[in-house]
Amino acid sequence: MSMSGSGLMFFLILWIAIILIAVAIPIVIGALVYRDARRQEIAGPLAWALAAALAPSFIGLVIYLVVRSSGGKET
Repeated sequence: MSMSGSGLMFFLILWIAIILIAVAIPIVIGALVYRDARRQEIAGPLAWALAAALAPSFIGLVIYLVVRSSGGKET
């Protein structure tokens, strides 16, 4: 069973869209965490942004939100 040209093109576009979304979500999360950490004056906003963006399954984002809500400001 062979795929027609339009079916192959559809799957190619679908895979490209999935890859772009998979790359864009961590970048957006990292940028939002960085901006919020600076606004909240939390120590190490770049480190938090990298942790939130690169940790698997949004673990870094969840940890950041917990620290943020508990008042993670620098003393």
